Amino acid sequence: MNIRGLLTIFLGNALAFLLIVVAAFLTVRFTSWGKWAVDSSLVSSAELARKHGDPVALLEKGVLIHQWVFGPVIAIAVGGLAAIVFRRSN
Repeated sequence: MNIRGLLTIFLGNALAFLLIVVAAFLTVRFTSWGKWAVDSSLVSSAELARKHGDPVALLEKGVLIHQWVFGPVIAIAVGGLAAIVFRRSN
């Protein structure tokens, strides 16, 4: 394995980590599920249910956002970076 291959692996992992952190920040900051998660440590469950609704439905929305929005964006970005870096090795 050449140095370009190792660089591709390292950069791909670093980019994926950064994008996962950004996705988690956006989820907690701007979605109803994230607001529920933040409030869960501050108030009782009855208050949470009254304020935010069903927690299972909120969690399902959060999972769907990660599965259908953030996941593909991260995969495309990391794949594009890997293709650009590794392609120039030949």
